[in-house]
Amino acid sequence: MPLELIHTDVCGPIDPASLGKNIYFLLFIDDYSRKTWVYFLKQKSEVFSTFKRFKALVEKQSGYQIKAMRSDRGGEFISKEFKAFCEENGIRRPLTIPYSPQQNGVVERKNRSIVNMTRSMLKSKNLPKEFWAEAVVCAVYLSNRSPTRSVWNQTPQEAWSGYKPSVSHLKVFGSIAYVHVPDQQRKKLDDKSEKFIFIGYSQESKGYKLYNPVDKKMKVSRDVTFDEKSSWDWTDRDKEQLKQAPRAWNSHIDKYFQEKGFMKCPHEHALYVKMNGKCDILIVGLYVDDLIFTGNNVKMFDDFKKEMAKEFEMTDIGLMSYYLGIEVKQRDDGIFISQEAYAKEVLKNDSDWARDVDDRKSTTGFVFYFGKATFTWTSKKQSIVTLSTCEAEYVAATSTVCHAIWLRSLLKELSFIQDESTQIYVDNKSAIALAKNPVFHDRSKHIDTQYHFIRESIAKKQVQVKYVKSEDQDADIFTKPLNREVFEKLRNRLGMRESSLRGRVGS
Repeated sequence: MPLELIHTDVCGPIDPASLGKNIYFLLFIDDYSRKTWVYFLKQKSEVFSTFKRFKALVEKQSGYQIKAMRSDRGGEFISKEFKAFCEENGIRRPLTIPYSPQQNGVVERKNRSIVNMTRSMLKSKNLPKEFWAEAVVCAVYLSNRSPTRSVWNQTPQEAWSGYKPSVSHLKVFGSIAYVHVPDQQRKKLDDKSEKFIFIGYSQESKGYKLYNPVDKKMKVSRDVTFDEKSSWDWTDRDKEQLKQAPRAWNSHIDKYFQEKGFMKCPHEHALYVKMNGKCDILIVGLYVDDLIFTGNNVKMFDDFKKEMAKEFEMTDIGLMSYYLGIEVKQRDDGIFISQEAYAKEVLKNDSDWARDVDDRKSTTGFVFYFGKATFTWTSKKQSIVTLSTCEAEYVAATSTVCHAIWLRSLLKELSFIQDESTQIYVDNKSAIALAKNPVFHDRSKHIDTQYHFIRESIAKKQVQVKYVKSEDQDADIFTKPLNREVFEKLRNRLGMRESSLRGRVGS
């Protein structure tokens, strides 16, 4: 009769740990039907609690009670609590003689068979060893549905349940599986299926267990198409994960933000804006899996943090103090360093001419202000060789205008609409005249067309180019070496102070 005798043993430790961080598996075998059950453990001390779960399961399923259980003399099987529990429930405990595994031969041989099947399944599809637990479950599932000499003309599953199991649903372990994506979860042009790896059969529902190596998530589905001859390419596994995971994450959070009413900024794809009425605003900046947010409504802050915590595993580290390599000190008298924008921008621009003696290319430098606050700047070598100081200044001014137009568009998305032209200060009158003159002549006709973008921007009144004396050109600090007096003067104009962000802000 079922449950007259149960054979049990622990196999492990197994290195590496499974995907579930387990290092042992525990087998129970019914001597009557030879049906096998498997459980996974992180440590052997879990054997007793696992046995109680197994006992409740099989006695409920069969209507019989466990009469005896054979095991070795491992400490996990002969603890006082284990012995007391068996005595209370009338379970005999025939234990093996020390160093005599053959006395527990039924489960010892099954252990060997399961390990061999597991090794073969992993090897045949070149799966990483971390999948051993999934392979063990599949091996036990197949073993229970395979003929055995111990049970005449029946499989263990049939001998246990009284029903002949179907094998029409069996698939090759580790093969490629394409899972149907429901219409409700995709858009018109999205793929109708996703690529997974088949890793077994669900015990809770009629479906296949599947694994996505990109986002490392498991899924159960019945709407699956298999390519049993193919296997996942693990050759560049780490590179593939590094390459694909950020895209998968970005796609997921982008969809989440837009579902929550955020507008994605077309001029900066990592920026999301949510308006509540005409005045309240929430701005979220995203960099991979780090994000910062600001706005003018505390309730919107709190609601946003609560919703994010429900959807994602995240940590709120409070007021921003460090982000993307920039330390931020927020005080009552100001924010140091700040990248936030609340006022009208004024652009200042400068360029040296042929400062690099190796390739004779000039350096473009510019700095942007919102009111009196410096918020972005550049010092970059020009990509072309210019023929004069005028031309170098002209090219630098055009590069700066391009950046200004982008900033104007970005600010518009943040509800900072500018009606007036952006002021650009250049310390070369010839370059200014060249920018304002729409006629091509000998001094400008050789300049690449892209650098004449400044003329179009002036005509549209998006920018206004003004002259500034060289001694008042703040951008000089980004383009050329300066004496100490001039350097300190320009540095102070940028709002910089000789102080640590962690200490007191000096004068």
